[in-house]
Amino acid sequence: SPSNTAAGLGTSGDDGFYFRTAPSDDLQAPTLANLVLDDGFANVAIVSRADEYGVGFNQFFIPAFEDGGGTVTYSETYAPETESFDDVVADVVASGPDAVVVVAFDEGFQILIDMIAAGVGPDAIQIYITDGFATENFGESIDPDNPSIGAGVRGTQPSSAPASGAAFFPDAFAAYAPGVDTVFSSQSYDCAIVIALAAHAAGSNDAADIAAAMVDVTRGGEACSTFADCAAIIDAGGDPDYDGASGPLDFLDVGEPSV
Repeated sequence: SPSNTAAGLGTSGDDGFYFRTAPSDDLQAPTLANLVLDDGFANVAIVSRADEYGVGFNQFFIPAFEDGGGTVTYSETYAPETESFDDVVADVVASGPDAVVVVAFDEGFQILIDMIAAGVGPDAIQIYITDGFATENFGESIDPDNPSIGAGVRGTQPSSAPASGAAFFPDAFAAYAPGVDTVFSSQSYDCAIVIALAAHAAGSNDAADIAAAMVDVTRGGEACSTFADCAAIIDAGGDPDYDGASGPLDFLDVGEPSV
């Protein structure tokens, strides 16, 4: 998978056939906690989905934030099918935070719309978001007539083409799919490349053989950032370490990024 982030996935019951190039929320949540703290905010309200994504994210965000000296003033979950968040916004405001973290999918835009209507939009309080609704057209999704209304919102999402990986990817993707949202695009690309490299290394198209080679092509060998370069290392009898469009993967033994 290029986009599954729930921390519990892939740790059991997959018989060694589940892999993901998206970083787990146990990596993203502490990163967001550090971002909020580094920005100077110590009192945070958290609004999150009542599902594995929202609840799971909080399990890692809250301890990291509190260990860094922060205080969580509000942390309640909501049903994903909720259509109005007026009561949630009122409770958030009453808790007296200096920043708000929203862990959501597309319904997060309605949360922000209701916050703006209550006078606590991005121009009044610092808002942080997660990868669930970090789209390129963020402001337009809040108000098509006033896209700048989302200015100032900060957050985290899986990286695309860091310096240590396939730096060519953003330009190549823009040329291949102009106007398409880039969230998880590099992770999707890396899924295809890692599977192909594992098959090449195994010399087989059998699923079990490919699965057995998936981890090794991402770590511990000679760094490479394209299929052609990595395949050449394999053909020469070497061990490739694929650092791709989403950066160095360095798979854990369970088959997911360690960085």
